[in-house]
Order: sequence, then C-alpha cells, then structure tokens
Amino acid sequence: MSPSPLAASVVGASGYAGAEVVALLADHPVFEIGSLVSRTYSEQPFSDLYPACSGKIDNSFEPLEYEKIAEVDVVFLAVPHTTSMQIVPELRRINPSLNIVDLAADYRFNSVSKFEEVYGVKHNDPQNVSEAVYGLSEYNKDDIKAASLVANPGCYATAALVPMIALGKENLLGDTVFVDAKSGISGAGRGPSEATSFVNCNNQIKPYKVGSHRHQPEILEHTPGSENISLRFVPHTIPADRGIEAAIYFTPPEDGLDKIENILVNLADKNSLFRYRKNPAGIKAVANTPFCDLNVHCDEKTAVVFSCIDNLQKGAASQAIQNANLISGLNMNLGLE
Repeated sequence: MSPSPLAASVVGASGYAGAEVVALLADHPVFEIGSLVSRTYSEQPFSDLYPACSGKIDNSFEPLEYEKIAEVDVVFLAVPHTTSMQIVPELRRINPSLNIVDLAADYRFNSVSKFEEVYGVKHNDPQNVSEAVYGLSEYNKDDIKAASLVANPGCYATAALVPMIALGKENLLGDTVFVDAKSGISGAGRGPSEATSFVNCNNQIKPYKVGSHRHQPEILEHTPGSENISLRFVPHTIPADRGIEAAIYFTPPEDGLDKIENILVNLADKNSLFRYRKNPAGIKAVANTPFCDLNVHCDEKTAVVFSCIDNLQKGAASQAIQNANLISGLNMNLGLE
C-alpha cells in the first residue's frame, strides 16, 4: 500500500537551492507541492523563471503567509542565513508539530553563542537551536527521524564531513587536517554580484575567505575528536555552474594508512548514495545527482581523501529531501535513487 500524499511548501523557491528542491518534489512519489514562496517573484509562474520546467511545474510563486504555509506536512526553508530564525518561531507557534527542513545556517550549531561568534549576529530563537538536529542524513538518521526541525548542513561541510566523520571515529585524522575545496559558482547563490559576474569567474580559479569561511567551524563542530585537530580550510571558486571537489590532506597514525580505504569502501557499501571509486572523481561524475563520490591516495606517511558532490544536490536539495523523508517516516532515499 502506497503512503498517503504529503504536502510540502518551499520558502525561497526562486533561488538555486530552492528550485532544486522544487524539481525533486515534482518527481517524488509521496510529496506534493503545496506552495512556492518568493518575495521577489510573487505571483509569477515558477516556469517563467525556470523554463525547463514548463508544463511540469507551473505553480506561481506566492507571498510569505505563515498561516497558509503552516498547514502543510513539511516546509523547506531555502532562504538567506539569519532569515530562518525569523520564520521558524512563527511557523512553530502556529503549528508546533510542523516538520521543517532549514537549508540556511541558522540552526547548524549546537549553541547560540557559537552561531553568534561565527555569523556575527544575535540569534533570536535560542529555544529552537537546542531542539534542532544536524541533518547529515546518513550519520544522524535516528535523531532526524525523531525531530521536527532539521538543519541541513552546508555544502562544503557536507563534502568534508562525509569522509571525515567516518575517519574521525577511528582516530585516523591525526592532529592537522587540510581541506582544499573547489566549488561551482552556484554556491554563491542566485543574487548577482561583482565576484560572481562572468568576466570575474570565467577562466578563473580563485581562493576566498581563507581562514574565515563559515563552514570551517561547522566542519570542526561535527568532526569526532575535533578538540585535538587543527583544521585548515581553503575554499576556491571555479568556472563551473555546480559541483564541489574536496581534497582532504592528513597524516594518520603509523598503523592507520592501511585502514582508510577499507573504511571508505565500507561507508559506500552501507550507504547507496555514497560511491567509492578506484580513481578520484571529477564534478561531472556527480553533477545533477545526489551522490557523494570518494577515493583515497596514500604515500608512505600521508593520505589524501577526495570527496566530490553536487553543491546544489547532496550539498543542499537532495540532502534536504533525505531529511524530509526521514522526519516523515519514509525511506531516506525515496525519490532520489
């Protein structure tokens, strides 16, 4: 017997990540699109903004109306950081049992003080910070199933943490970890800026926010044994629409080099959306998919683990669907495999 349909609303549906959620919902066997919210494009059809969806997703964008949004079964918040903390309290006041998946950063940290330190703004919803569950789906399945508010991880954080959590649990990361990560331009969001203009991005690989990127403390917070690890995270933009390739450098204990590949292979064997490859994957291998592709190269003392995802899929929308599946009592990968 098929599950009953569940209504889902997407707030911020006009942005890149929000639109990816909408497209995945349109193909989902259980979720149905309830409303698509956009303050910028209210009353315009979704397919006007994304013509490839014409005839399939012709819902019009709607204004933000809390009472209407709170009537559905699950709400996805694909909004700028610090916006969710304004929306979540209102939705939960109207419907305390409403399932919410937040793609912003507002609930990713375990404490209000840590969020305020990293983002430099006061958090106005401390109660829900303590109740939110970090939504790295494959690792936190049981907690997510019992939650009603899930914080979707950041895209860089997802790419790094998929292998680092497994290796950290086995104390294999050593005391210094370097994460060199490269992302497509869509990671900066839909809003235009000088930094993401064609002339500044084309034929260009550029590091940015070295030592100050907000995903660095997020990675550390969720890495086992992080209190003994010094992390160096260097993000770059590359002239591509989408995709993240992260190279993670570390020196494991002397007896640890031979264990790394087996751990990653087992991780892929147990999780159908993780794939271990004999050679490092490039971003084309994961573009427009929910997969995370893994590989490791070791020399006599050091290891380099490669982790590759689509920043708009596993780094945002497909992971949000995984989390919505879990909090709705469905198979985690329903609608994705």
